Amino acid sequence: MTADTFSDIELSAFIDGELDPARAATIEARLAADPVLAQRVKFYRADMAALARLYDPVMSWPLPERTPAVRAPARPRPRWIAMAAAAAVAFVVVGTAWQYQAVADDRLVADAISARSGSLAPVDTLDDPGLAVAANAEIEARLGLKAKAPDLTKAGWKLVRAATYGPSSGRFVELRYRDAAGRIFTIALQLRSGEPDRPFEVTKRDGLTACIWKTDELEAVMLGEMKVTEMTRLAAMTYDALGI
Repeated sequence: MTADTFSDIELSAFIDGELDPARAATIEARLAADPVLAQRVKFYRADMAALARLYDPVMSWPLPERTPAVRAPARPRPRWIAMAAAAAVAFVVVGTAWQYQAVADDRLVADAISARSGSLAPVDTLDDPGLAVAANAEIEARLGLKAKAPDLTKAGWKLVRAATYGPSSGRFVELRYRDAAGRIFTIALQLRSGEPDRPFEVTKRDGLTACIWKTDELEAVMLGEMKVTEMTRLAAMTYDALGI
């Protein structure tokens, strides 16, 4: 096993203390024996420390009910650019939060929260052992979109359910993930058309951190009980996997 075995996202999660404990222990054990890996981690920690010194004064500011729109980078682009863009957005939205004025809620955000809480009943659900493959088929069948359910295992999240909702609420597919601590992370996917008015937002709703990412043809709403930095990391992974 070499330093290249561990992805940038995984090492970032390790440094943040948000990686699966077993995987974190594997990386910790490798650090003493792999100088290349140790150097990568050292550089990442130095970068994060520099960012912390720069942005700590504004990171304690409250996140508003709605944050300003930031356009996502156009594809194609390397994965690290998506990660960097998402991380930059996390700092931008907090740093400019005081300037923002609330706007009307998106329908999918409200529906995604209702689906997560159980107050909105699904049309059908998938919970079988071959869930990842079945979820991909569900996305294609229900949305007419060829996309893979994001694999978030390297960040410590396991896909545990896929469900379809609609048509009364507008047809959408929800992917549900769970981490080792029992936390839930959900992704709601819905087709859309036209130029997105607010392509990327991070906001707080009902005690949840929400990330809304839109393209000309798809909208994704991600919900979880987590910090903005963790949400943007998962959003980058989701964006990269779906190709939205």
